[in-house]
Amino acid sequence: MKRNVLIIVTLLSLVLSTRAFTGTSEGFSDYLDCLGCHNGIEGAGKGHGFLCGRCHLPNFKGRKLARHEAIIRNPASPKWQLVVCGSCHRSEVENVRKSLHGTLAGVVNQTRYLWGAQDSVRPPIYSANDALEQLPDGTPDLHSPAGLVDDLLRRKCLRCHISNPGSGARGLYRATGCASCHSIYNDDGLYTGNDSTINKSKHGYPEKHGLTKKIPTTQCLHCHNSNHVGTDYAGLFQSDFNLTYQEEVAIGNEPLYGTATIRLSPDVHFKAGLQCIDCHKKTDVMGDGTVSASMADAVKASCTECHRGFSSSQFAVRTVSHRIKQHSHLRCSACHAAWSYQDYGLSVLLTFEAAYKKWQYLACQGDPYLLDLFKRELGKRFPNPPRSPDFISGKNKPGMWLMAWRLRRWEYMPLGIDNRGKISVLRPQYQYLVSAVDGTGNVFLDSVVPRRGDSGTIGWAFNPYSPHTISASGRSCDSCHGNRVAAGYGFLVLPDSDTFLTVPSRPADPLSRLFKKQEKEKLLLPSREYKRIILKNISIDKNCLKRTKSTEKCF
Repeated sequence: MKRNVLIIVTLLSLVLSTRAFTGTSEGFSDYLDCLGCHNGIEGAGKGHGFLCGRCHLPNFKGRKLARHEAIIRNPASPKWQLVVCGSCHRSEVENVRKSLHGTLAGVVNQTRYLWGAQDSVRPPIYSANDALEQLPDGTPDLHSPAGLVDDLLRRKCLRCHISNPGSGARGLYRATGCASCHSIYNDDGLYTGNDSTINKSKHGYPEKHGLTKKIPTTQCLHCHNSNHVGTDYAGLFQSDFNLTYQEEVAIGNEPLYGTATIRLSPDVHFKAGLQCIDCHKKTDVMGDGTVSASMADAVKASCTECHRGFSSSQFAVRTVSHRIKQHSHLRCSACHAAWSYQDYGLSVLLTFEAAYKKWQYLACQGDPYLLDLFKRELGKRFPNPPRSPDFISGKNKPGMWLMAWRLRRWEYMPLGIDNRGKISVLRPQYQYLVSAVDGTGNVFLDSVVPRRGDSGTIGWAFNPYSPHTISASGRSCDSCHGNRVAAGYGFLVLPDSDTFLTVPSRPADPLSRLFKKQEKEKLLLPSREYKRIILKNISIDKNCLKRTKSTEKCF
């Protein structure tokens, strides 16, 4: 019986791989004959060795297919993933739907809370998909940040949501749904496989046909760029949006990830060849079936998985800081991060005015759509009013959002307490100044600071995070001890309007916090014990120095 079934399947495969011509110039009469055209196409990947129609025509019941348009281009898209991928991987599809990659609930609810549109971030209320209540869609109210925040999220912040395809620029090509990760794209979006029907000079195709679990870091960076955790792992810092700093754009080159970048020190694990998925396992990326309110809730990866506990033999016990028990309360990155994203004062403007010349110096801000819009309208005598896409509905709406940073740094690292009670690097993740202008140039809001939904206090937040800029050697002791920035007092003793932005505001998540007064004082005023430890251990092991030629390794 099994042999007969095998013979039938083999014969069916042969039939489906034979050309079915009509004898006319119109070509095929049956588009079920996939391999008749797609000669040389790669298999769908390990575990997917079945006929094309199982994924690309899941609901087709006929014997012939007269139209190619009926074939599903991306069966792993959000529209089809439950039917297609879910037929074998239902729990994974459901988990991704509830994961932060699916909901973006952290960004959505924290921003709405800080702009006064809701009174808490826990539990999360809204999401970018249907896992929670979908983000409201309506005409933006220009009179307050709370009336604008949903439009900002829909048209500016959710561009990298997995329900949207990549932006179609160098380093920003990708598919949607499960294929966002599992279908690998080159930075240039060019196909390099053997399918003779695909134009290898046309952008927008995956590297090859098929799915894989071996996801390279380059694939992650197609979303995790623009001074979000990801590009720091590769040692990239986004340049200012002003065209003065966008040399690549100015001379006509296409920058990677939409904007020019500054190259800093990459993470030690990146230099060693580790991919993102070597640390961030399945539940980190695809979720565990729960809806998380923040990245800190969702990510379970820990340095201790490889380096074990603070006092274990995996640690460099010769290192002074590893022998101080109080340091067991630190995240590893609080010492070992070489640098950190510290972007201050994000001005955001919603404008309906066709004033492209006024804002042309901000045309390049990592959004290929806006860059193309400026290029198209700047040369016109009577330019069209701006329109931009809603990344949830897919519709183009009147108006466009522009943004610019007030101050961007990487060397200063304020500290605070994360939601697990660990001392962590903070970053000014939400520090908005909101403006709104109608189509005739009337200004409704001018650099207005949002107010939190529960208290009416300032709607800015410094959030704990782990910079992916790890160095084998930790920073010096005085980068934290005796350091006003680390303690949370900002850059200068007498701050001006810019350096005032560097003074931390409390995190958006109520489970995290800034240092209390006594904790700041303890950090700024080193104790006798601290001084004793430092003096006792500032000696170099001469044998170690001779062997390694490194003073850093021999303290």
